[in-house]
Amino acid sequence: MEEIEDVDMRYKNPRNLCSGSVRQLNNEITARRNVNFEAFMLVRAEGVDFHNSRKEQWEWLRRQGFDVVDYREVTRETLPSAVEAFSREVSSSDLPSDGLVLLMDDIAYGESLGRTASSYPMTWGIPQRA
Repeated sequence: MEEIEDVDMRYKNPRNLCSGSVRQLNNEITARRNVNFEAFMLVRAEGVDFHNSRKEQWEWLRRQGFDVVDYREVTRETLPSAVEAFSREVSSSDLPSDGLVLLMDDIAYGESLGRTASSYPMTWGIPQRA
């Protein structure tokens, strides 16, 4: 049986650990790793109007029975204190985190701004357009 023996390596990169866990040929190993899925982004939902709102998408996903990433709405004024709060929460959490993603609630406007090449590890704030 293949196990991750080095405790420090278990959560060195949470996304890679999760990805490798779901690709295991032995589903018992995957089950023991206690992997949970949280929806981050909705690719498409035919016939559903989300009013151009990322928050509406997440709430719809939640109504469909999915867990969604933790998110907080912030404004330009509350963003610095929200990032500080995130930093404190991450340092005391049992769950690993490899970053913070800020998204605009206005999907079209947010997409017009572009994105980085990295994957979205988690979302914590969805700023409103000022």
